[in-house]
Amino acid sequence: MKDKCVLCGVETPYDKTTHIDYRLHYVEGAGQLCKECYEKE
Repeated sequence: MKDKCVLCGVETPYDKTTHIDYRLHYVEGAGQLCKECYEKE
Protein backbone atom coordinates (compact mmCIF):
# COMPACT_ATOMS: atom_id res chain seq x y z
CA MET A 1 0.00 0.00 0.00
CA LYS A 2 1.43 3.37 -1.03
CA ASP A 3 1.60 6.39 1.25
CA LYS A 4 -0.40 9.46 0.22
CA CYS A 5 0.49 13.15 0.33
CA VAL A 6 -0.85 14.67 3.56
CA LEU A 7 -1.81 17.89 1.75
CA CYS A 8 -3.41 16.91 -1.55
CA GLY A 9 -3.97 13.15 -1.12
CA VAL A 10 -2.15 12.03 -4.26
CA GLU A 11 -0.42 8.63 -4.05
CA THR A 12 3.35 8.87 -3.56
CA PRO A 13 5.89 6.31 -4.83
CA TYR A 14 6.66 5.16 -1.27
CA ASP A 15 5.19 2.17 0.54
CA LYS A 16 3.83 2.88 4.01
CA THR A 17 6.54 0.54 5.34
CA THR A 18 9.46 2.46 3.76
CA HIS A 19 11.58 4.07 6.48
CA ILE A 20 11.63 7.88 6.37
CA ASP A 21 15.42 7.88 5.92
CA TYR A 22 14.84 6.43 2.43
CA ARG A 23 12.14 8.87 1.31
CA LEU A 24 12.23 12.23 -0.40
CA HIS A 25 9.81 15.03 0.53
CA TYR A 26 9.05 13.67 4.02
CA VAL A 27 8.51 16.29 6.73
CA GLU A 28 8.88 15.05 10.30
CA GLY A 29 5.86 15.95 12.36
CA ALA A 30 3.72 16.43 9.26
CA GLY A 31 4.18 13.37 7.08
CA GLN A 32 4.76 12.49 3.46
CA LEU A 33 4.33 15.14 0.78
CA CYS A 34 4.28 14.71 -2.98
CA LYS A 35 6.99 16.51 -4.94
CA GLU A 36 4.62 19.27 -6.07
CA CYS A 37 3.34 20.10 -2.56
CA TYR A 38 6.87 19.92 -1.12
CA GLU A 39 8.13 22.43 -3.67
CA LYS A 40 5.21 24.81 -2.96
CA GLU A 41 5.87 24.94 0.79
